[in-house]
Amino acid sequence: MTPLTLPRPRAGQRARWLAARTRNAARHGLLIASVGALVVVAALLLFVLVPRQVDRALAAQIAALPPERDTLSLHVELRAARRELTRLETSITAAALATRADATADSVLEQARGAAADLVFRTERALVDAAALNDDLRATRDALRARMQLDLPPTAMLLASLVLGLVLGFAYVLWRELRRPTVGDEQELEALTRTRVIVHRSVAASVLAVRARRRGDEMLPLIMQHTDAAWPLLHLTLSSIGDVSRYVEVVADQPVLAGAVALNLSAVAAHESRATVLVDAVLVDAALRHGAPRHGALVSLLAPSVLTSVSDTSAPMMASTAARGTSGHTPWDAPRSLAIGRDTFIDIVLPRRERSRHTGDDLSASTDADCLDDALQRLAAHHDLVVFITDLELDAQVPPDTDVVLCARLGVTTLDWLSRTLRQLEARKRRVRAVVLWATDLPLAG
Repeated sequence: MTPLTLPRPRAGQRARWLAARTRNAARHGLLIASVGALVVVAALLLFVLVPRQVDRALAAQIAALPPERDTLSLHVELRAARRELTRLETSITAAALATRADATADSVLEQARGAAADLVFRTERALVDAAALNDDLRATRDALRARMQLDLPPTAMLLASLVLGLVLGFAYVLWRELRRPTVGDEQELEALTRTRVIVHRSVAASVLAVRARRRGDEMLPLIMQHTDAAWPLLHLTLSSIGDVSRYVEVVADQPVLAGAVALNLSAVAAHESRATVLVDAVLVDAALRHGAPRHGALVSLLAPSVLTSVSDTSAPMMASTAARGTSGHTPWDAPRSLAIGRDTFIDIVLPRRERSRHTGDDLSASTDADCLDDALQRLAAHHDLVVFITDLELDAQVPPDTDVVLCARLGVTTLDWLSRTLRQLEARKRRVRAVVLWATDLPLAG
């Protein structure tokens, strides 16, 4: 198995890559609706508040316009000037007809007529300019008032806001998917890991209805879907002739996903008459590495009521391990049994969780790596299959010949995490036997 980073897509590959990103973005309907709702509210506020602000600004511009010129007085002055000009011209015409006209009187009349004609011209020019100015003011005022009268219908505003919200919501989710690509389909995952990909899809309603009528399945958690074809195929992949996996490590970016796959794999193995034990080592790993507790992978998947008494085969192993530990305590809690059918059980080992006497917070059991290794060896001696739920930091605590089942969730697990995980597994010389693609929701315990 050689892990590869995602190759640079070519023309056709780029189209498929973008199509996968678009499908993944479309799967996040809740996020699209959330972002779209915010955009709709913001758009409606803008459609309502911005026109009001614009109306206030336009009203201020209208008020700042200068008043129109008074043309009535100019008309009066023009009529008076024209009458005076007519009178002078009549006088000059009468004087020209008189044979005894006084030259000095003719010169005075000509000067008066020139002054009257000039007054008429200036008054006409002032009247034309005033009329043009008033026309410009009216046109400007009408244009500003027309902009104030713009009113969008409520239905149009709502539809525009919804369309804008949907577009921007999807654009944001698509941008997020392009920034951090997630698993798009089986082919993309197989090309990246170069390992067999097993897809788990949602169980048909008819299968769930049959299961609801079975008394033996009533107490099983919803996550237990061992009748789905993916889990027998996964167990068959791990049980090929001449290459049977006895130790299996289930790794996922989300502990709850690893727990779901490990539970269903263990159920199929138990139905195949293999003594199976499921070890939730996530919490123990955090205690050893960081000194800070984490919630185990099975806490949110299994209700306490479905786990029964201590397994007889595992109890001696735990007691022996506790006696050997340097601190006198084992990192594991007492083994539990999960009934998955008539006379069919899965042994489940959960990490021990202690509480502080002072703060009440969860504390991890104190242990060392040698004690943990010894516990796993003694555990394997009593079972045909040991399934570990771990994260990548538990590299030295599981047997060296442990095979890996890598888990990914459609539209959730990032391609960057897968590439980084494959490189780490290759550096630790771990063999990835199969990749499980979970293509449905994760039902949690109520």
